[in-house]
Amino acid sequence: MTRSQNGSTSLSEVDIEPMGPGDVDRCAFLVFDTFDFVLKGFVLDEKLCNEEVRLKYRTANVRYQTAHRNLQIKVARERSGDRRIVGISAYKVVNNDAPSASTASPPEAPAGLDKERWFNFAAKEDDYAEMVYGKTARCDLWFLIVTKEYQGTGLGKRLFDEYVRGANGLPLFLVSSPTAVTFYQRIGFKVVEQAAEDGGMNIKRKHDTSPPQAGELVWPMYRSSPASH
Repeated sequence: MTRSQNGSTSLSEVDIEPMGPGDVDRCAFLVFDTFDFVLKGFVLDEKLCNEEVRLKYRTANVRYQTAHRNLQIKVARERSGDRRIVGISAYKVVNNDAPSASTASPPEAPAGLDKERWFNFAAKEDDYAEMVYGKTARCDLWFLIVTKEYQGTGLGKRLFDEYVRGANGLPLFLVSSPTAVTFYQRIGFKVVEQAAEDGGMNIKRKHDTSPPQAGELVWPMYRSSPASH
């Protein structure tokens, strides 16, 4: 890791490049470490679907999506030392008119997970996107992750710019974590109107009937123009 003279993390020795075959496990761990709170909300049996099981599921899904569903992943990698990955931008063009060339099946959801609710949640993301764009092709941001020591350095914006370039002029769509909504709003995204009326997408445990807190809601967002803001 490089640091400036005042001790802060520097971007001068960080490269952004396509994910390599040997990077899948590290990328999947970062996805798990950052977003496990979402999947965990759909667990019915923690013994059957513990952290180890959820990490394996995330890893299998990253492998499947990159190999068979055209998920593009760019990594931010330190040049020095062990070239540690410190950020990820993962995105995917969604074209409803183009049938998939792959017949491979996605990884099976683990036992102990509320599969019906989990799959309905994923389908609801597409529903919100189609409320905005219809069947028009778009580019979905799957994950944008920056490790803690690089947050606030501008690395997130660099990784977001990789997503915009990958969209190649297509409209943009994502589902934001609770803490990232203001970041995306600053760069031109809006919460999907229907999602705002619905009060966000609830990731609370199924049997928890108390009103969801702010940290238990994620937000579908869109930006029609990929121009830089």
